[in-house]
Parts: sequence; C-alpha cells; structure tokens
Amino acid sequence: MTDHIADLIRHIRATGADVQVRGDQVAIKPLNNIPKDVVTALIRNKGALIAHLLSERSHDRTLLDHGVEIEMLRRSEERIQTEGHVLIWSTLFGEPVYFCRDEQAADNAPRGIVAYTLHELEILFGEPESSPSAEGLQMIHHTKRYGGRVINDQ
Repeated sequence: MTDHIADLIRHIRATGADVQVRGDQVAIKPLNNIPKDVVTALIRNKGALIAHLLSERSHDRTLLDHGVEIEMLRRSEERIQTEGHVLIWSTLFGEPVYFCRDEQAADNAPRGIVAYTLHELEILFGEPESSPSAEGLQMIHHTKRYGGRVINDQ
C-alpha cells in the first residue's frame, strides 16, 4: 500500500502539482492536470495518503527526537484519519496524549488526558524551522493541561 501511495504522489508531482496536508484535508494545486483515475485512487486512499505525506515532512525528525517511533507515527496518523483519534504514550511528557482529527473529537478525550488536533499538530510541526524544542513542547503541553485549550496560528 505504501508503494502505491508513493507512486500516486510521484505521479502528481510529475505533473507539476503540489500536494500538501491541511488539517484533515489534502490540497492538490493545480488539480486540472491530474488524471481522474489518480484523483479517484487518492480519494479512496485519503488516510494512507495523509499518513504518507505527514511522514515525509521534516517534522518527523522532531517527533523522532522526542521519542516517537516512525512506524508508530504512521499507524497513529492512519488511525486518526479512520477512527478520528488515537491515544499514545509520550515519553517526552511521561503520560498518554490524545491525537485527534478535530475539536469535536478533542471534546471526547478521556478525562485528564491532553488532546492535540491535527490542526494543532500542523501548527506545531508544519514548518521545520519553527518546530518547538523539547522544552517548548513541554511548556505547551503543561499550558494545555492546566487551562490552555487550543493552539492556534495567531
């Protein structure tokens, strides 16, 4: 499956189009040069496509540096797309964290567990040069735990 997704992405990029993850959506611009069968395959495999695109990002290196294994990251991202959430153990925070698709899913996080939406993860790790350090992540996590609700790009 991963090879198939990688082939689809290579095909898209060969047309000159750019493909990016935006929250829980995939943005492809321009779309007019992409064959309909490729678009259909992308729609059918959206979760795997998002997981693959996210795994390509250099924020993986940041997450890996903070104790998240790449295979766990990929499986978690696929599960977020299919089930709406995933609960994982964070070695950085020493506690479980709830990664979820959106605010509605975050509202369903287990009591006492800090939730991060895909949009928040995009803000935190979307630009490699602005990804927070381990200390910065711990500060953000502490703030979310004790009253800070949403990370935004303001």
